Order: sequence, then structure tokens, then C-alpha cells
Amino acid sequence: CCIMKWQRSSSFVTGSRNVSCSPYIHRGLEGLRQPVRAEKRRATLVGGWRQDNRYSRLAPTARLQSPRRDVNVTGNLFVDESCIDCDTCRWMVPEVYTRVSGKSAVTTQPEDDATRLRALQAAVACPTGSIRTEQSDPLARSAAESFPALVSGSQALEVEVYHLGYHSCKSYGAASYLIHDKQSGINIMVDSPRYNTKLVKAINDRFGGVNYIYLTHVDDVAEHAKLAETFGAERVIHESEASHSGLDECEIKLKGEGPWEPWDLPSGRAKIYFQPGHSIGHTVLVYDAKVAFTGDHLARLRTTGELGVFINYCWFSLEAQLHSLERLCEEVGDTVKLVLPGHGRPHQTDRFSAEVRIIVRDVRSSLG
Repeated sequence: CCIMKWQRSSSFVTGSRNVSCSPYIHRGLEGLRQPVRAEKRRATLVGGWRQDNRYSRLAPTARLQSPRRDVNVTGNLFVDESCIDCDTCRWMVPEVYTRVSGKSAVTTQPEDDATRLRALQAAVACPTGSIRTEQSDPLARSAAESFPALVSGSQALEVEVYHLGYHSCKSYGAASYLIHDKQSGINIMVDSPRYNTKLVKAINDRFGGVNYIYLTHVDDVAEHAKLAETFGAERVIHESEASHSGLDECEIKLKGEGPWEPWDLPSGRAKIYFQPGHSIGHTVLVYDAKVAFTGDHLARLRTTGELGVFINYCWFSLEAQLHSLERLCEEVGDTVKLVLPGHGRPHQTDRFSAEVRIIVRDVRSSLG
């Protein structure tokens, strides 16, 4: 399920022009391959991940599992051959996980408890349960219960934004987030993680639930319906995305070109901008004028370490995407300090507008 959605869309790829000369263009998300045939292997599935998509107890579990990748270093923690190369573990803990031969691998075993906990958090976030341990790790339960986890850099911006972990195979491992607005008590889930009872309980216990589930675009909606029902939350999506399966039931459908503020928050606190390009009705949420939730519109790229766009994963119009980015610069300027994408890596910046304008210039130049 985590692969076919992207493969079906391959006919929309705009890869006919030579654009490889620009460092701000990523040719696409790697790892679009079928997992290798599984073999029976006994190992610990960190975070209670189970193949039948139920997430229950932490225990060594026997199932049909893919073998340990040979490129892992010796040690308890490893990545198996079912890895789809979504990059989640590598941006979460780059000192432990590295890309080797087209997939992730453990290239350095964590040496201290703090690093080991973070490495196990990446295992919990892994959408395919491909990160495992040979023997049970006593920190595994703490890792499973650590989400929502405060996003690095958010405290300095005086906002409460949390990474939800538990990435979903249904969205090819896209990240999802929770905004806790202390002033109003309103909680906004940004895109959807996989459904997990531990995560649901943690959100209820720590924040009192979820008021809104904001969906940037159709690709990253995962288990939105079940989460909306569980929390009694209202889903927000642009109407042009809502015709897709299950999304026509979303409670709040944005019309026109915005911007919009469809929630019970002070004016200007959380504003949605119409940003078509990657998809026909893609939107971006800017919270407190500082944090931009960009879906698949804009991200820090693994290949360059800079902000960029996924040119080979543009389902609607690349030119529209570039025009949208220009409009976003005009709307928000340099107030944005933290970019949190669905795919790609988080990015901190003091010159958001300048960086985005460079992307637009270089992509257009590369396209001729």
C-alpha cells in the first residue's frame, strides 16, 4: 500500500527536461520498489509494530519478516530488507542511520542511552516496521510512549509543535504534527499518522484531544477518518482535494484561493494559504507566522541540505508550484523560521523568502 499510490501517479512525472543542474531540485523520493520476499525470522518489533497493522504490546514477535540487511554494522539494532527508503529514520537520527545501497541501514550502533532512545523512536516512527532489535531493549517502551515529541527549534520560537511519530505506510512515511495553542487550548493535527492506541491516549492525556485535523493534500491523509472519529475532530482540506476517496466526508472544505482561518483561534494565529502545484488543491499552514507546515510543497532535501522541491513528484503543475511559492514569499516574507514538511526534512531558517526565491529562480533557469 505504501508504494502503489506513488507508482500509479508516475504518469504525471515531469521528467522530460534536463533539470539536474540545479541543487535545489530533487529528482524524487527514492525507494519506489517492492519489498523483497520475506523469510521467517524471530526478532523484536520495536514499538509494538505488527504486520496486521495492530500496534499492541512490546515483545519479541515471530512473523514472516524480511532478513536483516547485510550492510548493517554488527549489533542489536538493525534495518531489514523491507525498508522502503522513506528517509524518516535518517533525518531523525542521522548519526545512527545512513542510506546504503538504496535503503536505510544502521551504520553506527548507538553508544549511550540518549542516542539509543532516539534511535528507537525512529523505529517507532518507521512506517513499515523495518527497524528491529535482535534482543529486547529496555528503552523500547519509553520510545513507544515518547510521542508526541516536541519539535526541535519550536521552544526557541515560543510555540508548542509536536512530531507525532508513527508514520504511515499509507502516506509513504509522511510526517505528521500536532499544534497545541496554549492561548486558546485548541489542538490541530497536521496531516495523519497511522492509528495507534498509545498515541491516541497520549494526545488525550496530555492535550485533551484534537479539535481539527488539517490535511495539506490528498497524499498524506493516511488514517484521517478513524482519527477524526476517535477525537471527534473536524477535518480541514481544500475542496479540490476532497473528491478523492474518503475525503468528500471532510467537515470543512476550503473554497476559492484563501487565505483561510477556519478555526476558533485569534485572528492571524493559524493561516492557511492556497499553494497548488504538487497537487491541484495543495495548501500550506503557517502557525504564529513562524512555522510553515508545507506538506509535499517544500522541504529541506537530503541531497543538498537546502530547501527545495520534488520535481519528479509534482502531480499537477510545476509552474503552478513555483508561482505558489512566489506568492507565499509575498504573503509571509521572512517571518517563517521553521519549515515542517510531510516528506523531506525539517528546516530552520532566518531568510525564508530569500531561500525560496533562489529555488524558484534556479528551477526556472534549469527548465529553460
